[in-house]
Amino acid sequence: MSTFIGDGFCFGDVVSSDLLLQLKNEVLVACQLGDERGREGEVDRLFELTLLQQKLPHTFLLSEIANNFASKLIGREAELIMSQLVVRKSGSMGVPFHVDGRPTVKTWNEMPFCQVIVGVPLTEVNTRQSGNLIYKQGAHLTVCNFIKKNITRFLEMDKDVAFREVYDFVRNLDMPQLALNWSPGQMYAMHALLPHGVEENQNAERPVWYFRFGNPMHKGATGFNSAFKGIDWPIILD
Repeated sequence: MSTFIGDGFCFGDVVSSDLLLQLKNEVLVACQLGDERGREGEVDRLFELTLLQQKLPHTFLLSEIANNFASKLIGREAELIMSQLVVRKSGSMGVPFHVDGRPTVKTWNEMPFCQVIVGVPLTEVNTRQSGNLIYKQGAHLTVCNFIKKNITRFLEMDKDVAFREVYDFVRNLDMPQLALNWSPGQMYAMHALLPHGVEENQNAERPVWYFRFGNPMHKGATGFNSAFKGIDWPIILD
């Protein structure tokens, strides 16, 4: 818990080998049934699966495990907002540092759309250039403070213009960076405002399940002042 408070990131449990095998089997089904949301020209593939969990029973079970993990971090029952499968394909060029939300929300007033992101990679990552997750340690606090100071102005701006300003701020943050390795089925949790990216993938295809938890009633200025109440970290700075 203390690691998550200061770092914005922590590892959780490793799912059982039996569940991991069933999840790998469900990847093909998810790719067939999911609503593919990847943008034209992207190498990675992203599938929206929130409404399909009853057809993916082992993914539904995984979401319950992820919910327990997120609930312990939040300090109350977590609410699942979105389930996704992302397939990091061999040859992917990676993703630059960002915070999540731009493709998901229609207006800036809908931010932040989640509080905690739980990821579950299904394959091992033990070398660089394998689609490794990278993040800037502790930068979620800095980003949140930046947004809070500018939230009134952002609410009056075009969403894409406001996001571009946030993205520029995130990418220019000079803070320690970590690139992660993990075992198959190793859960991790990440604060929604933690700047993160993905390294290029010059190795095998890498599927990852993502579950996003939060309170959809907390949006815009209200969200950045109250969405994180109940979480034991100083997320809003004065």
